[in-house]
Amino acid sequence: MRFLLFTSSLALVATVASQADSVRICPPLTFHLPYPPLPCPVVNGKPIQLAIQGPDNNKHTVNCWGKALHPELRYVKDAIALFRSAIDNVNHNFPAAIRAEKHSCTETYCVHKTSVRFCNDGDQPRTMPLQNIMDSTITISKDCVSDYEGKKVAGGVVDHSDKWSVVVQKDDKC
Repeated sequence: MRFLLFTSSLALVATVASQADSVRICPPLTFHLPYPPLPCPVVNGKPIQLAIQGPDNNKHTVNCWGKALHPELRYVKDAIALFRSAIDNVNHNFPAAIRAEKHSCTETYCVHKTSVRFCNDGDQPRTMPLQNIMDSTITISKDCVSDYEGKKVAGGVVDHSDKWSVVVQKDDKC
């Protein structure tokens, strides 16, 4: 059974596994976080995998973890507004981009206890357009929202099949 939902320009696909499926439904993330991810979401008693498929057909997974690790939604939206401003106000011959060394993360935003990191899981350094990082942050701000201690919070990770990810997480150092 498949569910198809639309999130901005990306299609969100959820596949429900049957008991006969031999594949692992919740793929492990390829980078290490300070906290383990929560179990897979469940629909009708069966685990589901969330995958986002963009125009380039790269598949992505979204993991929202536990809401205690999420920053306030308003600060995640501030990060998105800052990214959008940076993208709109640069020379378009040299688009805004973030570089990460192999198997490392680069902090792209760290304000109001809100951390947004671009992580490169590949074997070579990588430069990622800020637009791609912003798109993943937007996905988290829409798909990973919950109420926690009387506040709207959003956080998690969008893990891309071509070995990069974006992590939005509460961080007291920010």
